[in-house]
Amino acid sequence: MRYLSIAFLAMLLVGCSEMTTKLIVDKVQPGTVLIADELGNGQGGIGTGFIVKENTIVTNHHVIAEPGKIYIYSPNSKKKYEAEVVFKDEIVDLAILKLKDWEAFEKETSPAIVQLGNSDETEQGEKIIVIGHPWGLDWTVSEGIMSHKGRRLGANPKFLDQVDAKLFQGNSGGPIFNEDGEVICVSNMMVAKEGGSYGFCIPSNLVKKVLYDVE
Repeated sequence: MRYLSIAFLAMLLVGCSEMTTKLIVDKVQPGTVLIADELGNGQGGIGTGFIVKENTIVTNHHVIAEPGKIYIYSPNSKKKYEAEVVFKDEIVDLAILKLKDWEAFEKETSPAIVQLGNSDETEQGEKIIVIGHPWGLDWTVSEGIMSHKGRRLGANPKFLDQVDAKLFQGNSGGPIFNEDGEVICVSNMMVAKEGGSYGFCIPSNLVKKVLYDVE
């Protein structure tokens, strides 16, 4: 019987191993954006979004719900770029934005396009990575696992997935990645309870349906 060498076994194991968190973040962070909804009175809010194809940014509806000017910031530039809402659904809590000058944004920031994964294939206990913008901070990464699939909260008709990674105000609308660097959920809400908090996200297959309906 022939035996595989230790060196060859090591090569096989490395080749089959999942990407590290750092490699995933390096790959996908240029596809995430900070969204600022400026109301013109010195107030407003921030949220997170991600680029799913050329000049198409996904976020939560509640991030852009107030009638103000919307600006996008890239991790590769401190310049802000004005955007407009081309679709919004309050019930699903998703919105789609387009930049008014995508060509300038693309030339100056070299954005990445992130891939939508199959949320139905993501199982409880699998690793997930969150990129978002907690208020007062930017491009913050947290890591955890998929805690539960298919939660229904209150009267909302949609099902949400539950994660144990930290979600903060400002993370809303941001991507949650699997170990292959695919978006499998969209940060949606945090429910604080005594002793801790719970993070909930919109499954990527619902995002795909919204994108298909818009097209």
